[in-house]
Parts: sequence; C-alpha cells; structure tokens
Amino acid sequence: MHPANALPEHAPWSRPGASPAASAWSAAETAGATRLLRHVLLELGGAASEAELFGLAGGLMADFLGADAVAFLEGEHLHGGVGLGTGAPPLRGLLRVVRDGGGALAVPGLGRVRAWVLPMPALSGVHCVIGWVQPPAPGSHAELLDVLSSLVGLTVLALHGAERERWMHLEGQRDAQEVSRLQAALSQREHVLTTSLQFQQAVSSRQPLPDLLRRIAGSASELLGERAVCLVLADPRSHMDLRVVAAAGDRPMAEGRALVAARTVTEGGTSQRPRDVADEDGSAVAVGIHISGRAVGALVVETSGTDALDDVGRTVVQAFAEHASMALTQAETLQAVLAASTDPLTRLPGRTTFLQQLRIALHRRAGGGDDVAVLFVDLDGFKPVNDGLGHAAGDVVLTRVARRLSRCLRGADVAARIGGDEFAVLVCGSDPAVTARRVAERVTRALAQSIDVEGRSVRVGCSTGIAVATGEESAEELLRFADVAMYRAKDGGGDGAVLFDSSMLEADDLRRALEVDLERLGVEEEFSLAFQPVVLLPDGAVVGVEALLRWEHPQRGLLEPGAFLALAEHGGALVRSTSRMLREAARQVAAWRCVVPGLELWVNLSAGQLAAPGTPEDLRRALHESGLEPSAVLVDLPRAVLGQDPDVLRARLAQLRGTGVRIALDDFGAGPHEGPGYLAPLRQLPVDAVKVDGSLVAGLGSGTGTGTWEAVRRLLELARALDLGVVAEGVETPEQLRALRELGCPAAQGNLLVPAGTAEAVGELLMRGSWAEGAPGAG
Repeated sequence: MHPANALPEHAPWSRPGASPAASAWSAAETAGATRLLRHVLLELGGAASEAELFGLAGGLMADFLGADAVAFLEGEHLHGGVGLGTGAPPLRGLLRVVRDGGGALAVPGLGRVRAWVLPMPALSGVHCVIGWVQPPAPGSHAELLDVLSSLVGLTVLALHGAERERWMHLEGQRDAQEVSRLQAALSQREHVLTTSLQFQQAVSSRQPLPDLLRRIAGSASELLGERAVCLVLADPRSHMDLRVVAAAGDRPMAEGRALVAARTVTEGGTSQRPRDVADEDGSAVAVGIHISGRAVGALVVETSGTDALDDVGRTVVQAFAEHASMALTQAETLQAVLAASTDPLTRLPGRTTFLQQLRIALHRRAGGGDDVAVLFVDLDGFKPVNDGLGHAAGDVVLTRVARRLSRCLRGADVAARIGGDEFAVLVCGSDPAVTARRVAERVTRALAQSIDVEGRSVRVGCSTGIAVATGEESAEELLRFADVAMYRAKDGGGDGAVLFDSSMLEADDLRRALEVDLERLGVEEEFSLAFQPVVLLPDGAVVGVEALLRWEHPQRGLLEPGAFLALAEHGGALVRSTSRMLREAARQVAAWRCVVPGLELWVNLSAGQLAAPGTPEDLRRALHESGLEPSAVLVDLPRAVLGQDPDVLRARLAQLRGTGVRIALDDFGAGPHEGPGYLAPLRQLPVDAVKVDGSLVAGLGSGTGTGTWEAVRRLLELARALDLGVVAEGVETPEQLRALRELGCPAAQGNLLVPAGTAEAVGELLMRGSWAEGAPGAG
C-alpha cells in the first residue's frame, strides 16, 4: 500500500496526490521546523523499499518547497521522483540538467520548469533535481535544501543497514494477515508524515491559531478512524482552568472526561508520552501540550467502547500534541492561548469557540440531551457612537455591553462576541424558545440603559434574532438562521427580538444579493426620488414634501428604502449619492414653490452622510443651483445620532445650520424604554422639529389601551415646551388620524393622507390643488 505521494506501481512517475495548497517556506521560517522535520524524515525508514523511500521523500520535499517536480539520479540511473509526468520520465533532460548544474527542463504534463540541482552529501554520486514552473527567488530555500538533502541521505543510508535487511528477510515468513496489518500500519505512519509536514507549513505561514488548533483535532481524529478527539487548553486568567477549544470525531467526547484526562497529564509534570486515563465512566489517552516546558493543556482521545490505541495510534496522538505545542510556542505567549478561544477586548469567547460549543450542544441534543437555541444580538446605534466618539470609546462601549450581556445569562448559557458589534448566546433547556425570549428581553432592557464614556452618556440598543435547533442544522447554519431573524428584528425598528422561521430565508437571500449589487460601480446612478406630502391636520393643507430614496434595480424593479437603505449606508453607496439626491430634490421643490408658496422640503440624511465632510458643501451647492431658500429645507436625521459625542454632534449640526437649513430628528417614540427625559438632549442642540415614529402612531386607535395615547401626549407636550415642530409618521387608518387630531398633533404624513409618489404624480396633485379632496379625512 502506497501513500499519496509515493511512487505507485501503475503510474511510477506521476504525482497525483500533491497538495495544491503547498507553499514555499523562507529560510527565516525553517529554524523552528528543523526538529520536527528531522523527526519526520527519520520516520521514512519505515518505507518498504528504496524506490518507495525516494518517491515518498520526493513528494515530501515537493510539498515542503512548493516544487512541481523532484527526481533523484545516480549517474544515468533514476532512483525515483514525483511530478515527472505519466509516461516515460524525461531522463535525457534530467541528465543534462545535472551535468549543467541546473537549467530548463521539459516535463510531460507540466511544460518547461526551472530546475535546481542539489548534491546529496551522504550519498556519493546521487543528485536531487528540483523543478518549479514558477521558480522562487534565488537563495530563498538554501538553508532548507541543505537540511533536506542531509536528512534524506542519512535515511537512505539507514535503509541499507541491518534493519532493512531484517524487514526483507522476515517478509516472506509472515502470513497474509500479518502482512496486511503491517502494510496498513505503514500506510498510516506515512499519512502521519505527510499530514505533519503540511501542518508544519501552516504553522510557519502564520495561519490563525484557532484554525491550526481545529486542524490538529480534525486531522488526529481522521488518522485514528474518526475517534473522538478534544484539544484542551488552560485559561491563565482563571487559575489555569481547563476548557475544550477544539473537538472532532463521529461521536462527541463527554466534556468532563476530556477535562479530567487533560488535568491528569497537565498536573503530572512535563512528560510528553501518551498516558492512559480511566475511571468508572470510561477511558481515554492523553498527551500533554507544553509551552517552553510548561504544561498548558492536552490532546485527549476517547478509547471507551473502542479498541485500545496501538503503538501507531499512540504515535499519532503524540505527534499532534507536539504540533499543538509547536503552534502555541510559535505564537510566543500564553496570551496567544487565550486568543485561540477568547475575544481580547471583551474577554468573551470568540466566534470559533462559540461554534465549537454549539457543535457540542447539538451533538448532545442528538443523543437525547437538552434542546438548543441561539440568540444573535446586533447593537443598534453603535456606528454613530464609534464614528462620533472614536474607536477607543467604541471599545469601551463594547466592553460594557459584554458585561451587561453576561449578567443577563443563566449559569449554563454561553455568550460570545462573534463580530464587530455582534454577539451570540447559546441557550440549552427543555423549552429553548421561551427561555431564549426571556434572555432576549433581559438583554434588551440591560442594553437600553445609557453608558457613561469619559463623562458622556451614550445609548445603544440591540436587535436580536432567535433560532431553535430542529435537528437538521449544523452549528454554522443555526447561527446564520439567528442572524437572519436579527435582520428581521432590525427591519422592525430594532430594540426587540424575532424568532426565526424558514420563510425568512428568501428575504435574507435577497438581502445578500443586494449587498453584492450595491458594490457595483455606479450603482448610485440607479437611485431615484419619490416624494410624500406633509399635511397640516387642522385643515389638510400640504405644507411640505419629504424626499424618499428609491432604487430602480435593473432586474428587480423599483425597491423601497427598507429593502436596501441600511445596506447602502454600510457599503458607502448612500454617501456617494448625497450630492445628486440633494440637487434633484432642491430643484424639484423650488419649481413646486411657484405653485405652492412656502412649500418645505424634508430631506433625509443618515448618520454616515452627516459625518461625511463634504455634506455641508453638497447642501450649499444644491441650494445655490436650485435657488431654493435655505430656510425652506429641513434636514431629517435619525434619532440615533444622539448617541454621538455631544460636542462632535453639535459641531456637525452647526455646520449644517451654517448653510441656513433647519434640523429635524426622526424616530421618536420607537424605543420601548424611553423615559420621560428622552427629549432633554434637544435643549442643547440646534434642532427645530421632531417626528413621531410610525410604530408609536400604529398603536393609536388599535384598542391596545391608554399607554400609547399617553406616550404620544407626553411627547407632544415636551415638544411644545421646547418650541419644536412635530410631524407624525405612518398614518394608515382613520382611527389614528382622529386620535392625532384629538391630541393636538399639528402635522402628519402617511398613506391615508397622501401616499408617496413620483415627482410627476405629486406635481399633478399640487397643480390641481385637489390634495384636500384626495386626502381621506381631511375635511
């Protein structure tokens, strides 16, 4: 039986098993690999023949060096090699390259390669030819080439000794079963060698430590027949408590057994030999993981209910424990151990660890354990805080959020930071949907409270998605489903939780597709404006129009703002469209003012557009080109901007006011936890008007009690006290309109009054002067 990179009998010069991801090491990266490399190449002594040895050595050297072809020649005899084509090897070209000390070589299936010639110091007269289709920089492999040539030569010499003669002599005396067992063991050992070298390349190429640790557990499990494997590391922040950071295998190992086995070897000194650990619940084999001689964890393999590990299996465990030690040592500090499983800012587990814990929970559920739910928590209003106060202040907010989130959990729940301002919670129990909703409600209340940052009070809320496992999802899928539900919560105004159902996937697929579409060059040219009138409630007169963005998608048709606005904000398309949209809106309203004198223009600017340095100048240019009076314009900003640094916000609002326009703030009343003083910040800001959010208006006349009525009444009283104009949004029913009139709301907009329309449609309405007759309930 031959390994993938050996010389198979049916195709003696091909290299079908070469790793396409193999990449070259620099000389500076080889020092830490030399010890492992020496061990690996000495293991080549298990090859059954000299030809097999040269084939395996050639494959390993090719993978190590990122080479495309390797050959070993002695005089005119080709001992073996890899990557030399599927037919007859190019012997004449190889001999010429050896004679010339290097040069170009034509290889069937590869074309022309650039070849180097390497003498084998331990083997007089033997040369190694190494070829690349795209050669590396001269001298970049010099040190590694010397090490490889020396070790391969020493190994070949060993094969000519008594051990090889004994192997060949005894081979004829073994029965078929023994030969099969030995061949299987040989194959496994060679697989270990190949995997070891590939892993060592990953270490030296500085792949992320969490990825390396998962790879160790997965590769060890694969080589051991999918036995359960756990990689356990100590957390130096908590008296070196142990935790599972990576796991693999067909059936999960009980976490307690893994921790007990790891504790046995970590407390037992610096031995790196496999150790059997057994109790009444089962058995395992564990090998310690070390950094600079200090035990920091263990690699643990389940042996309960399975055959005991043979010598080859124990070699596998020991080799991969050494891989883990090497990866951690190369990371240089114990902080790197933490980084493998913990977010350094919030000290919560990171995404990788959360997914690992979720996989374990799902495995337990499949075996009859507790049901599982995931909460995906995304902060509302964090971006304005981060942009306005700076990233250092944003880090403070994230740290406080993490603490509050942790205080909302039950003892067995797991919270993690999985992205910039994204968190996740794992909940297990008999009724996870109900439990998850309760946790989400506690989190929403906790995060709604203001946070003090360097003497400034800022507010962030959260939108939460909940997904409950049904038994068919992977950990990644369940987290994605919770993410999908979170977006539905955010679309509903935020500060709430939504339970996932499969019907949401279509909308999520659309969202992801639109994200890609918004990255197209010039996509902002597809944006257009619709206009919705603002109506005085006492007499039904139209006193203003709000410019609303639309996207004329080339395939999907006209899209409403809710489908793309947040995505356009995040991707930058919204900011890029600011100048054109302002000019178009100002020009249109300036023309309409000839028909309706005093008509006001309401234009929406996002937090990102407010922060963009060119926005005030864009506004001035739009006013100048259109001839529209600055006082006729109200710039409508989301209330979330109040979370920015007050000094920065005042400066930005002052810049806008410097153009002569007025300022309005949107979305008031949208949050469920607004206290009586939530309008107080407006006393210190140059704000002229506020808008009552449609979610609050929707509660009027719905029979839900007096709570909504009182909330609107209080908001109107506070606005009058601050001399602020008020417009109610989203009026959809006669009951809502009647209630707003009884409460004394001065103005409103909504589909019941006049729906949003194109410039042509709204212009015709204004020209006819028939808006009063066309607005139900206007009279």
